[in-house]
Amino acid sequence: MNQPKIEKKRFAYQQFGMAAKVPSPQPGRVSGVNVIGWGKDNLYPNQLINLYEESPLHGGLINGKVHYTVAGGLNYSGSDQAKWILANKNWESDYTIEESMDEISRDLEIFNAFAYKGKWRIGGNGVILEHVNMDELRKGDPKEHEVTTWYRCSDWSDNKKAKNAKAYPEFDPAVRDGEFMFVYMAKSKRPKEKMNGRKLIDTPYPFPTYSSGIRAIMTDIEIAKFDLSEVQNGWTSGTHMHFSDGIPDDEDRALLEREIRDGQTGAEAAGNISITWSDGDSKKPVTITSLMGNNQPERYNKKIEVIADRILQSHSATSGLLFGIKVPGQIGGSEELEVSYDIMKANYFAKRKATIIEAIEYLMKSIYGLTGTFQLADVPLGLSKAAEKETEPARFNSEDSLEKNILSSLLKCGTHRKEFEVVQSQMVQDHTQLEAMESELLKAHQFAPNLSQQAASVLTLINNGDSFDSIRKALDIQSSILAGIYNDLAAEGLIDSDSGEVTPEGKQIAEDDAPQIGVRYSYEKRPDVSGPDILPNGRTREFCATLIRADRFYTREEIDRISMQTDRNVWLFKGGWYHNPETDRNEPYCRHTWVQNLVSL
Repeated sequence: MNQPKIEKKRFAYQQFGMAAKVPSPQPGRVSGVNVIGWGKDNLYPNQLINLYEESPLHGGLINGKVHYTVAGGLNYSGSDQAKWILANKNWESDYTIEESMDEISRDLEIFNAFAYKGKWRIGGNGVILEHVNMDELRKGDPKEHEVTTWYRCSDWSDNKKAKNAKAYPEFDPAVRDGEFMFVYMAKSKRPKEKMNGRKLIDTPYPFPTYSSGIRAIMTDIEIAKFDLSEVQNGWTSGTHMHFSDGIPDDEDRALLEREIRDGQTGAEAAGNISITWSDGDSKKPVTITSLMGNNQPERYNKKIEVIADRILQSHSATSGLLFGIKVPGQIGGSEELEVSYDIMKANYFAKRKATIIEAIEYLMKSIYGLTGTFQLADVPLGLSKAAEKETEPARFNSEDSLEKNILSSLLKCGTHRKEFEVVQSQMVQDHTQLEAMESELLKAHQFAPNLSQQAASVLTLINNGDSFDSIRKALDIQSSILAGIYNDLAAEGLIDSDSGEVTPEGKQIAEDDAPQIGVRYSYEKRPDVSGPDILPNGRTREFCATLIRADRFYTREEIDRISMQTDRNVWLFKGGWYHNPETDRNEPYCRHTWVQNLVSL
C-alpha cells in the first residue's frame, strides 16, 4: 500500500538592525581634491552640526556658552583707538569685527576652532574679514602644497562641488596681497582615542571639547526619535514578525526586508526586527510579537537623567541651571547659580574668552600694527536684586541715588583735559550715531593713514632719497606692485603725484613724527546757550557742576560701561529740569551736554 507523500515544510529566518555609528574624526582621503578628509567620510563636521541641531540639551548648552562668552561685548583699551575704530568697521564688509563674535564663539564651541577669510585692500593698508563656517573648510594635503592651504566648499558631500573647492593660502602677515584663510584652533590636548584597538588618531583638525559626550548626545537624539515613533507608528522595534503563508523568492523577500528595514529600524523603531517565514497552514498570515515587553518607552525615558548628567559633564558644566536646564536633584537656588557661574567664569569661560582674544589681538597687530589689549566683558546673571549681590551692580530706586552712583562712576574713570590737545569738537545730538560720527571725524583729520609695513618702508626710502629702482631691489618686490604703492601714497597725499617727492605730511610719517589722534567725550555747557558754565546761587544741578569742575575726558566705552552697570543711558541722563515760567511746569532740559572731541594723544 502506497503511503501518502508528506511534504516537508520549509522555514526561513532573517534578522537585521542598525548598529550605532559614532562619528569618527579619523582622517581619510577625498577623491579628486588634494585635501585631508575631516573624518573617514570627510563629513565629521557635518555630523557635529547634526548633533548641535538635533539634541536640545547639547544645543542649549552650546548656545548658553556662546552667550556667557561674548554677550558682554568686545572692548579695546590702548592708544590706538583710531586704528581700532577703522579696523572694527571692517571696511566694505556688512559686519563689524564685534558683530562676528557670536559666530566665531559658536564655531569654537562646536568644533573647537573658528575661521576668517581675509582679503587685503589695494596697497595692503587693511583687510576685509569675513567669518567662514568651519564645516566648509578642509586642510590641503601638505604633500601637494608648498605652503599651508585651506580649501573651502559649501557642501563637501557633493563630489562635483568638492572638486571645485576654492583654495586659500593660510594667513601670512608678510604677504599683504590677495586673499587668505585664517584658521584658529583652541589649544587643547587631543584625546588618546584608539582606532581598531591599535592606531592612535593623527589628524590636523581640532577635537571638540565635548568629545567624551558624543555617545550620550546621540542617545539623547535617538530617545527623542523613539518617543516620536512610539506616537506615530503604534508598534515599536524589539519585534519578531512571522509570515506563515509561504516563503517568497529571494528577490521578493529582499524587497520586503528592505521596505521594513528602511521604514522601521533605528531610533524610529528603537531596536532590531526579526523576521521568519514558513509554509504553515496558519489562518493568521502574519504574527507580530514584542521581544522586549511593552515597557520599552518607560525604560528608555528612565535613561534621560543619566544621559543629561553625562552630557553636562562632557561640557564641563557645573550646573544645568545656568543654561536653563532643570536637572533632577538640583534645588535651583540663586546661591547655587552664583557659585556655579563663578566657577565656570573663572575657568571655562575665561579660557574661551582668552582663545578668542588671542586670535583678535594677533590679527589686529599683524594687519594694522595695533597695540593695546582687548577684553570680552562678563555677562551678569540677571537674577533678582537680592540674589545677585555683587554679581551685578545694585539698582537704585530713587533718582537721587541713581544720580550719585553715575556721578561717582564718572569721577573714578576718564582723564583730565590737560592731557590732550583738542583738534575739533562737536556737540553730541544723537547718541545712537556716535560710531559713525567718530569715523567721519577721524577720516576728515587722518594724520597718519593705516599704511602697510611695505608701504611705510617705501615711504621711508623715498624720504631718504632712494630711486624707484633701488627701492625695488632693496625690498625685492615687483615693479607693478611698487608702482601701485606709489599711486596709493600719492592718493593719500604723502608724496607729490608729479614730482614723486615726499610731502610735509608724508615726511612726518616717514620720520615717525606724525601725531596720534583719537576721540574723547567731555561734559560741557551747550554752545548755543549764554552765561557761565556754572550758574551762581546753586542754580546748576550738582551732577552738572561736579562734572564741569572735574573737566575730564572719557572714551565712548567708558560711558557705555557705566550705562550698562547702572541700567541707565548716561548719554541721555545728562539732562536736568528747567522750570518754564510761561507754563509754570518743569520741563526736561539742561544747559550742558556731551561733546565729542577729536584729540591729539
